[in-house]
Amino acid sequence: MSFRFGGDEFLAIALDKPLDQVQEKTDQILSNLKKQGYHVSIGIKQAKADHLNVSDLLYQADKAMRKSKEELYKKAENDRWAR
Repeated sequence: MSFRFGGDEFLAIALDKPLDQVQEKTDQILSNLKKQGYHVSIGIKQAKADHLNVSDLLYQADKAMRKSKEELYKKAENDRWAR
């Protein structure tokens, strides 16, 4: 399932997929978008089956996405178009 979460932020939920399959699909998406000239940051967080706190899960995924975004900015240096 996927949802628009903010202006340019989206949320995807994979209830029936293991983390390695989600990561593989994410890598494919990033590769395809990069080939088209897009710069994308993604944060992934997996919830434990017995502990699903949606607020905490979103916070942790957002934190991971921001870390990815920081790394992208460092690689892009001063390229304002990459932001």
